[in-house]
Amino acid sequence: MNDVILPLGSVVALKDSDGTLLTIVSRGALTEQAGTTYYADYGAVVSPLGLVDVDEIYFFNHENIEEVVFVGYCDAQEQEFEADYPTLIASSQYPKLEITK
Repeated sequence: MNDVILPLGSVVALKDSDGTLLTIVSRGALTEQAGTTYYADYGAVVSPLGLVDVDEIYFFNHENIEEVVFVGYCDAQEQEFEADYPTLIASSQYPKLEITK
């Protein structure tokens, strides 16, 4: 899998998961855990249900993806965002969320 950030609407399965598919709804998302704010590459909801409860957004990083099942819509604006993403996260004041089992 390449290292380019995936577009919104992409559907993925995560490593070390039960195979549940997630639809990406946010990128560079901020989340708070144990009193610290972190950024994660992605925020996603369970497919096909979508957002049922705001507490059901799953945060993870590109390296946590096992399989990309579907790639979301990509136009010139999306390609520009993908190209700029490494710079955006490098300038972030927040640490990257580390995902553990």
